[in-house]
Amino acid sequence: MENTATKQKMSSKSFQEFFFFEIRNIYYTEQKSLNIYFMMEAAATSEELKDIFRNNAFKTEEHIILLGRLFDIAHQEQRAEKCGAIVGMANDLALTIKNTTKGSLTRDASLIMEAQKIEHYKMSTYKSLVELAIAAGMIDISNLLSKMLLEDAATIELFTDMAKLFVNMEAVEENENNHDARAD
Repeated sequence: MENTATKQKMSSKSFQEFFFFEIRNIYYTEQKSLNIYFMMEAAATSEELKDIFRNNAFKTEEHIILLGRLFDIAHQEQRAEKCGAIVGMANDLALTIKNTTKGSLTRDASLIMEAQKIEHYKMSTYKSLVELAIAAGMIDISNLLSKMLLEDAATIELFTDMAKLFVNMEAVEENENNHDARAD
C-alpha cells in the first residue's frame, strides 16, 4: 500500500503533466489562431473589421510570446500540442468563407461569429488555467495567463460592439435588399 507522501508526489506529477499539456494545447491554439485571423482579415468586407482582425493577430502574436515566457519561467520545453477544438473551428471558418458571398456584410457577420467562438474557447481555457495556477501557487504563471484572459475578454467585446453597432443590421438589410430585388 502506498503511503500518503508517495500518493501526493504522484498526484503532483500528474497535475503538472496535465497543466502543461493544457498550456501546450493553448500554445497551439494561439499559433493556429494567428493564421486564422490573417485569413479572416483577407476574407472580411469592411475595412473596420479587417483592422480588428489585423490588430487581433498582433495581440495573438503577443500571446504566443507570453506563452513562450511562461514555458521559460516553468522550466518547461516550449512546444505545442495539437488542439482538436481549434482545428475544428478552422474548418468551420473555411466553410463559412465558402458559403458566404465575397464582399457581403453577411460574410462579415459570420466571420465575427467565428472569431467570437475562438475567443470564447481561449477565454474558458485561460480562466481554467488561471484558477489551476493560483491553486498550485504559480503566481507568475497565473499573472501571465490572467493578462491573456483579460485581453481576450476585451477582444470579444470589440467583436460584439462591431456586430451590434454596424455589421448585423447591415447584413440583415443587405439580405432584405437582395430578397426584394429577386422578387421584382
